[in-house]
Amino acid sequence: MRSAPAARPRRLLNGPPPLLPETASEAAQTRGQRPQASIFWRLAAAPLASLLLVVALSYLLGAVPFSLVVGRAMGVDLRQHGSGNAGATNALRVLGKGTGLLVVLLDFAKGLTAVLLLSRLADVPALTEAGVLGSRPELVAAWVATIAGASAMLGHVVTIWGRLFFGSFKGGK
Repeated sequence: MRSAPAARPRRLLNGPPPLLPETASEAAQTRGQRPQASIFWRLAAAPLASLLLVVALSYLLGAVPFSLVVGRAMGVDLRQHGSGNAGATNALRVLGKGTGLLVVLLDFAKGLTAVLLLSRLADVPALTEAGVLGSRPELVAAWVATIAGASAMLGHVVTIWGRLFFGSFKGGK
């Protein structure tokens, strides 16, 4: 005599998960097959790629060591003079007020550019739809701008361009 097929258990409100697989990927895992990517990763792959592009470009822009570039243009290696730091304050001390102010403005401009321009490269509607950074577009855009600014600041402090062209990862403070 055959027994009736087991009924699918109902998901309790705050109880344990059911014993039988509910999704195709869970069913594939129980059969020993490779599960498909979850719906989150299928929806979020392109928006996350746009966010990673913003992070990478913001970092690379922030990593431009303007104090060292301006100092080299004037024939001075700021790391060998003054405090030895590659920053706007040392440029002000060693190169003078005008050049120090130029370095401050260039450093400010690279952070502002990352926040106002590069953050617009992210696909905010898709990030919102995927729920990666929030559910409201204006908040997602604010988070993207914050992440772009933080990436530019990280590039300013730990500069890959400084390592490639000036011999040190150490940037401004």
